[in-house]
Amino acid sequence: MTTLNFILQVLFFVVNSLALCFLVWFVCRIINRMGKRLDETINFMRWVKSRHDTTHLNMLYHILSLCIQQEKYEDAAKIKKMIDEELKELNSV
Repeated sequence: MTTLNFILQVLFFVVNSLALCFLVWFVCRIINRMGKRLDETINFMRWVKSRHDTTHLNMLYHILSLCIQQEKYEDAAKIKKMIDEELKELNSV
């Protein structure tokens, strides 16, 4: 093996090693970014769900008060049962 051939092989090895290191670094960086974005999306979805649950319960309480004002006690009892079920479901999660 000549010296020139050996130097070219070493140079080729170093360049390939650096390219592989760059690819590994780049893939790790992309995976970390995707993980952060996924965490942000999950946190936003939890926030939206809690907001939806709060709005739903608020609307049920409002309907309950309207039924009581209009003296529709049977409907108020059904709505109260729905509220209790929703609260039980929220507390179990």
